[in-house]
Amino acid sequence: MRPLWAGATRVVLVAAAVGAALTAAYLPSATLRPGTGAPGASAAPSSGPVSLTELACPGPQTAGLAGVDEVLGTTTVLAAAPPTGLVGTGGPGAIAGLTLPGKRPLFTGTDPGAVSQAPLDGPIAALVSGRGALAPGLVASQLWSAVTGDTRALVATPCLTPKAEHWLVGGGAQAARRERLILTNAGANPVTATVTVLGTTGTLPSIGTNTVTVPPMSRLALLLDALAPQDASPVVHVVATGGRLAAVLDDAWIDGATGRGSDDAVSLTEPAARVVLPIGLARATRLRVAVPGPADAQVTTTLLTPSGRKSPPSNGVATVAHGTSADIDLTAVTEPVFAVELSSTVPIIAGALVQRYAAVPAGGSIADAQSDLAWIPAMPAAGTLAGAVLAPAEVPSDQVATLFLASPDGASVSVTTTSAGQAVRVSVDILAGGVTTVDVSTTSQVWVSGGGQSVFAAVSLGRKSADPPLLAVLPLPGLTLVADALVIRDVG
Repeated sequence: MRPLWAGATRVVLVAAAVGAALTAAYLPSATLRPGTGAPGASAAPSSGPVSLTELACPGPQTAGLAGVDEVLGTTTVLAAAPPTGLVGTGGPGAIAGLTLPGKRPLFTGTDPGAVSQAPLDGPIAALVSGRGALAPGLVASQLWSAVTGDTRALVATPCLTPKAEHWLVGGGAQAARRERLILTNAGANPVTATVTVLGTTGTLPSIGTNTVTVPPMSRLALLLDALAPQDASPVVHVVATGGRLAAVLDDAWIDGATGRGSDDAVSLTEPAARVVLPIGLARATRLRVAVPGPADAQVTTTLLTPSGRKSPPSNGVATVAHGTSADIDLTAVTEPVFAVELSSTVPIIAGALVQRYAAVPAGGSIADAQSDLAWIPAMPAAGTLAGAVLAPAEVPSDQVATLFLASPDGASVSVTTTSAGQAVRVSVDILAGGVTTVDVSTTSQVWVSGGGQSVFAAVSLGRKSADPPLLAVLPLPGLTLVADALVIRDVG
């Protein structure tokens, strides 16, 4: 008698990019044995919608450091799947959030386009998952804010899929500047992280051990100063073994008695010879470039502006020695809106520091003005779909948010915003070598349908009521919608 399950098909979806390990349910099957004329298997490549996406959020960045006081502020995690019509998979699905460690539920949701949210307190991270029809295109953001004192800042961090390697551009050597590395392990096994820092003179010597173990389903916070000496242009390299980690570098800066703000640096790309940074509307102060390979880099800087490509005020060409990092001054750039395109003779890592300053009184100096800062990482293109959650469903009345779009080659994209459950879609044209902006202040989410074109997107956030002004930047990397699959069929 032939078993009832003979001939059943098993489908395993495996996402290689933003999604986590993805598995579709399947019926029980016999043990499969290779060969012909007996029960066995044949495999064929296929693809299908992502069925599970998992994103890690770092939690309160200053919590969990022994002997170091936590900076008081408000931390909120927001999550959403694309509104109906953007992805088109249909069917049942769910979004859920839980704490790491502890697996305490934070929120659940079943409606596409709706925002799920929860506060986070103490030394915990969050794991946000989307299943079924709400897995493709799932996005999550973490917002941290403190509105008084010299530690006041607005920090917006994209929650990302854990991976095996990170390059984090941020920090500096100022005496009152503190960099915290937050590592999150969303897996069931302990993961070892090796942390090295590239600086202006090469790989910095380790202070003690540079290898740490992150327990399963938990997070670990470390002071960068406890791992490597201070350097003017640090670039942090994290390599995970035994699993994957999420990693952010929190950079908090007080200049004497003047607050300079804080931000989380994230890793979105691998070393590449062509790099785009959608800098946006704030005052760009410097680029940071690191060369991880064995050859020196000749780096050419080009500005993308509303009227097309331009050269920077200097000649725009710099040499960065192999195995080192260096800062490139951008303070002479007067364009109010621009992106940076870097072309290098060898693969590089890059990031940009931008700042927003308080008004300077007559006779005063910008050096005395309080400011907030943001680190913008080198970014991948938006791809088919990119998105971000900016605010709860009830958008704060004083939110200021600007979508920034850059395209080296020119593009036409569709921008969808949602507010109070209503989605609005507009078309936006970007000229070759150009940038453009869209006011998204009254929206809780923004989605960019790029059609696979070379488009780079980020959202600049602030508050109308904040004085001095606050600044945060949310990058919009391309999202995983479809995963490769391995289809295994019984052939016996």
